[in-house]
Amino acid sequence: MSPEIDLDIAADAATQAVVRDGYYKEVKRETFDFAYYWNTVREIKADLEESWKDEVILPAVVLKRARAMYKKQGEGARVRIRVRMMLAKFTKL
Repeated sequence: MSPEIDLDIAADAATQAVVRDGYYKEVKRETFDFAYYWNTVREIKADLEESWKDEVILPAVVLKRARAMYKKQGEGARVRIRVRMMLAKFTKL
């Protein structure tokens, strides 16, 4: 979901290559939840369009449901997307 997804993809490919070629090995991998927050559904749409246009697609039905839930909750409600992140540690062989 990074605005610089091309760099993320290149870094992943480089990491896979050095592990595959035997220069490094993975010694630990963990996952954790990370949340992004917005004050309105309009803000999330604008942010996704600007920064994550080709990486994140929210179907119309999801946006409709988000608007309804946001409206029901009233003032102080926020919009959140939760993503599963992965963190790995590698060591040189």
